[in-house]
Amino acid sequence: MKYLLTIILSIVTIFMFSSLLQQKEDPYLSEAEKLVNKILYESAKSIEKKYNLYPCGDGAAMPDDIVKILILSFDTKVQYTKEKLRELLLLCSKDLLDNINKNEQLQEYLIQSPATIENVRIAIFNQDINGQVGFDPLIATAQISNGILIYRTKDPNDNFKIKNQFEESYAEAIKASGIKQ
Repeated sequence: MKYLLTIILSIVTIFMFSSLLQQKEDPYLSEAEKLVNKILYESAKSIEKKYNLYPCGDGAAMPDDIVKILILSFDTKVQYTKEKLRELLLLCSKDLLDNINKNEQLQEYLIQSPATIENVRIAIFNQDINGQVGFDPLIATAQISNGILIYRTKDPNDNFKIKNQFEESYAEAIKASGIKQ
């Protein structure tokens, strides 16, 4: 009898968990949140495939369902130069912007339509194959935020300190890279 009860409880538990896992959308998300999640997911997957970057985070600034900023973060498995990181930031931000602006349903939730470079943030954590970030003069992180590209190096004497930070505007980065936006 004990074994029968254990088996029944196990089966019920398995069915409960499997039904929970089959729910793909959170019923409490707004339409704007569902659209943002879809855009971020599709963009991250596309960027991963095209540029060999590994998604490690996403986010959004969207108070009251007004989409202000969409954010994607990536890890590398190769230490890239500043020039290569610039190129990746520009290409990734263009891909994310294109996905945002081609989604007609999302347009009504954007703070401004079409979205611009000020409405996206891309961060790249420049790591080697072992997940280690190099020290100055190697770039540890690169990001584009509010239309500014920022490159940071780590202090070899203190793992938690930034040694150097370099910035360039979006226009300067486009000019330096030769990439058409």
